[in-house]
Amino acid sequence: MNWKTEIQLNDLDNNQKLELTCILCGHSHYEKPDSLKQQGGMDFLYLDEVEKHLCCTRPYCKGRVKLAILYTQDTEGFVGGLS
Repeated sequence: MNWKTEIQLNDLDNNQKLELTCILCGHSHYEKPDSLKQQGGMDFLYLDEVEKHLCCTRPYCKGRVKLAILYTQDTEGFVGGLS
């Protein structure tokens, strides 16, 4: 078991980004969980099942994609100084 078989699409925050990369051509694009839920029937699917349902968005490719979760945290730069 891995993280893709343990996390459902509903478990993710709607503002979180998912990176979908084509295995054949290498094209990648980003989706948000709420846009995938609107495609219908994917609400309660685990991420490995979502990965199987999706394909490359590049014209004439339609290859399988691999899914990755992007963790974007608002970080602030180091604000230290010499005294």
